Amino acid sequence: MNVWGILAIVLSIAVIALVGFTIPILIQVKDLLKSVETTVGRLEKDVEPVIQNVNGIVQNFEGITEAANTFVHRKPKVSDEQNLIDKIKENVEANSKLVKEEYIPLINKKRKDYFYALKVGMRVGINTFKSSSSKQTSLIQMPNTDIVVVPDIIKEIVLVK
Repeated sequence: MNVWGILAIVLSIAVIALVGFTIPILIQVKDLLKSVETTVGRLEKDVEPVIQNVNGIVQNFEGITEAANTFVHRKPKVSDEQNLIDKIKENVEANSKLVKEEYIPLINKKRKDYFYALKVGMRVGINTFKSSSSKQTSLIQMPNTDIVVVPDIIKEIVLVK
C-alpha cells in the first residue's frame, strides 16, 4: 500500500467519526426546535387576548382624547363643561382601575411564566448539548403540561428549580 492509500483510509475514518458525532447533535437540535415551536405557539395563544384588551384600552383612550378635543374646541355652557369633565374623569378612573387591577397582574404573571420557561429551556438545551452521550430517558410532568419523555439529564435540570 502506498502513502495515498493509507491517507485515503485515515481520511475516510475521520469523516465517518465526524458524521457519527454530528448525527446525535442534529437530532437534539431538531427536538429542541420542536419544543421551541410549541412554546412559541403557547405564547402566541396566551398573549393574543392581552393584546386585544390593550387594543380596547387604546380605543377607550382615543375616545377620551376625542372628547377632550371636543371640549377644548367648543364653547359650552358652564354646566355642560362640568358634566363633560365629570364624564371624562369617570372614564379615565374606570380605565385606570381596569388596567391596574386586571391587566398588569395578568401581564406580570405571564411574564414570569415565560421567563421561567425560557430559563429552563435554555438550561435544558445547553446541558443536553454538553452531555449528548446520555441515552437514558424518564417520564416527567411539569405543571399545566403533558407528560413528556426526556433524557435523565433534562429531568435533573427541570426538577432543580
